[in-house]
Amino acid sequence: MGRRPLISDEELLARLGRAFRNLGYEGSSLAKLADESGLKKASLYHRFPQGKEQIAGEVLDFACQSLEQTVLASLRSDDQPDLRLRAMIDQLRVFYSDGNRACLLSMLSSPLSTADAFSERIKKTLETWISALEQTLEEAGLAPGQARQSALTSVALIQGSLVLARGMKSTQPFELAMEQLQRDLVDEARPH
Repeated sequence: MGRRPLISDEELLARLGRAFRNLGYEGSSLAKLADESGLKKASLYHRFPQGKEQIAGEVLDFACQSLEQTVLASLRSDDQPDLRLRAMIDQLRVFYSDGNRACLLSMLSSPLSTADAFSERIKKTLETWISALEQTLEEAGLAPGQARQSALTSVALIQGSLVLARGMKSTQPFELAMEQLQRDLVDEARPH
């Protein structure tokens, strides 16, 4: 019978995710990942025998699953479109800790000129998010082309606000983005 882990997989992935959010992939050495997780490097290797790439892949999968279960699930509810959009904004505030938490999709993205282990997962997650938002906007009465453009613009606004929040060390860009989403999406989607 093997030893019971000192930390649950979910808590471990959350801690490791903080390291990647704060340091990016390149800056997250195994020593720094061990420090952030509270485990020794040997324990990390035991749980992730393929090293840092496996750790980052599992952290990314965990983050994508969390996004799916919170932000995207709110867009797929049976509520009216305006209520789903409001729920998405509320979930974004929680998911990104009101703009205090960097986006893991961004922090694990590599330059466009290089293929990496994460690009397809990141692309799929973003496309799923945009499609769910587009469908909700169509149900609110926007024409398909307009719904697609609005969904793309909204996700770009969210992601850009997180980059600005991180770079400026201020949550103001994220807060402004959430207010703009409220005006541009929720208010427009309300039944008239």
